[in-house]
Amino acid sequence: SIFGYWNIRGLGQSVRFMLEYGEADYQDKRYNLNPSTDMNVMRAEWLKEKFNLGLDFPDLPYYIEGDFKLTETGAIIMYLADKFNLGGSNSREMATIRSVYDRIQSIKSRFAALCYNSDFENLKIGFLKDLPGLFENIVKFLGSKDWLVNNKLS
Repeated sequence: SIFGYWNIRGLGQSVRFMLEYGEADYQDKRYNLNPSTDMNVMRAEWLKEKFNLGLDFPDLPYYIEGDFKLTETGAIIMYLADKFNLGGSNSREMATIRSVYDRIQSIKSRFAALCYNSDFENLKIGFLKDLPGLFENIVKFLGSKDWLVNNKLS
């Protein structure tokens, strides 16, 4: 299989962790970002391949397993969770996992937007102040549980 993403951790690292956990035999295809203010120059390596991979929704990250081709971080993670028995054992458990995943993604998205903002230094103060509240519901949900669902890694 092939996992394709930028040569950064970003949205790809959680997928790489899952592939390693599942002991998958995969190629970690990393696309370089060229230093430039021009987005086409910056993404030139990816743009050369983007529409030649047979992806239904050409984007990064992507995961290719034989003739099965998938894009979007959440879809890839959910597929691998099921493949490596990290998902729930029923639809309610899977929905619970997805709910917590989406909540964490919301927090990550807010942080990523902050990181790319030219006023990062000033804005991070408010973000750090808000951070404990952003995780409050997750901490409450976990309570004394070791895992999200089914008393196993998920």
